[in-house]
Amino acid sequence: MKWHLCLPVAALAIGVAQAASFDCARAASPAEKMICAQPELSSQDESMARLWHALRAHAAAPDLMPRQQAWLKQRNQCKNQACLQMLYAQRIQAFQQLKRWLDAPHAHNIDLLLYAGEYATGAFFKDKQVQDGLRAILQNRYPAYQQFLRAAGGGMIEVRGDYLFADRSQLHSGGYTSKLFINLRDGTFCLFWLNDAAASGKAEFFGVEPAPEAVLQMVADDMNQEWGHVAVFSARQGKLHSKPK
Repeated sequence: MKWHLCLPVAALAIGVAQAASFDCARAASPAEKMICAQPELSSQDESMARLWHALRAHAAAPDLMPRQQAWLKQRNQCKNQACLQMLYAQRIQAFQQLKRWLDAPHAHNIDLLLYAGEYATGAFFKDKQVQDGLRAILQNRYPAYQQFLRAAGGGMIEVRGDYLFADRSQLHSGGYTSKLFINLRDGTFCLFWLNDAAASGKAEFFGVEPAPEAVLQMVADDMNQEWGHVAVFSARQGKLHSKPK
């Protein structure tokens, strides 16, 4: 392995905004040692490094460093190969999408792609673009949603086609989940919010009306995977339907 996207401790400490080559002989963290030892991880790391350099050379690229520092910290918490593979796959996909959208004539909120591969915790939902989008669609429900977020855990932020997806749920509560979709093509927000039990049928959608079929289907698929043992979810005629088992 010749290149490894790594920010040395010294670089982080003094804020030097550059990626650096990585000598596996100096691998320090368990994650770094796994990357050096596993050819698949090494290949993923090299792919991400190439994309990183291409993005930094793009005139329209946003500031990549703050989110990449956060991602590296999260990566270094991985304890096994599966964790690293998942994080790298999401990061590579995010960089590929960012590179594509930088050249698109009418892309929106593309710098939010830099959150992909991180967990949907405080930093993402404190981002001004995310807060402004949620305020616009939730209006007077925004304070209640903020209260919901404080009690919820975050899944991994993903790129799903033209959407950036973030999941926040109150773990082990039998429902009580929210799924945010941000359309990178037109900048619109769509929020699925179930502030009740999974089988209650009290889910709400905020944002684009009617909710896009692609979003409805993704929500139905996710809910069936997560709560299919208590209810069946389906997307039909612009609405999400649920039926208790």
